[in-house]
Amino acid sequence: MVNTRRAAEISQQGAENNPLPSPQTLAEVLAQQAQILQMLAQNQIQQQQFQECQGQPQTASYSDFAGTHPPTFAKTEDPLEADNWLRLMESKFELLVCTEEQKTLFASHQLRGPAASWWETFLAMQPAGHRVPWAEFRAAFKAHHIPSSSIKIKLREFLNLKQGSKTVREYVQVFNDLARYAPDHVDTDAKKKECFLKGMTPKLRSRLGRRFEDFNQLVDDAIAMEEDLRLHHLEKGKAKVTVGPLGSAPQRPRLTYQTPPRPFFQQPRQQPLMIRPAPQNVQRPQYYRPPQQ
Repeated sequence: MVNTRRAAEISQQGAENNPLPSPQTLAEVLAQQAQILQMLAQNQIQQQQFQECQGQPQTASYSDFAGTHPPTFAKTEDPLEADNWLRLMESKFELLVCTEEQKTLFASHQLRGPAASWWETFLAMQPAGHRVPWAEFRAAFKAHHIPSSSIKIKLREFLNLKQGSKTVREYVQVFNDLARYAPDHVDTDAKKKECFLKGMTPKLRSRLGRRFEDFNQLVDDAIAMEEDLRLHHLEKGKAKVTVGPLGSAPQRPRLTYQTPPRPFFQQPRQQPLMIRPAPQNVQRPQYYRPPQQ
């Protein structure tokens, strides 16, 4: 009990010697926050200057990324559109200096609607504090929006692609779009040329042959040959109009005369025939005649 009473007296004396600080006013709190923000800004400037002195490029901010006008993504029925958006995001990142985590943050900020809901669900399944790098985001995005069944369908479309009524330019565009789903069939220039020639029209393929330095030369020659065939077809059509069937001189147009129509005479109206009833057999009265002597 004596020790407890002494401890209480000592703590009371210490409290009297060191009184509690008075609560801060609102002005003092705002002044401290302003001081902290100023210190953070100075540290950031010093860090940027240090990176410039060391020759290290400065990482981009979201305002820098937004300056490249990146598109948004919500949903799509065509896997080509989802793949195009993913490739466009990667092309935007090539213009900036970004970390792998920044790429994920920038790209996920462009998701809208169902795509944004999918991303929130994906983040909820991750452990706390996990930062998703770009490679992980890219794989998860493709697995959800570009399923393997759609890849197989596009692969079959590429293998069965035919030029048909399309021009060479239109055929090249469709060929390049579907070739992304068949990397094993276009991994060399020779395979790419073989697949392209396989789908061309027989008439154009027979005229082109198979001697080309690369795929680009094949496309250029095909476009030039198609134009030559088109002009030849037009000239041939004009020749059929101006030249006779046996190559003779142009024939004069024949004049045809129409005979005047014959006058139309109205036949006189026929009187209806009166049909009299057939006489009936009327028995006449018989008179007695005496016999003659």
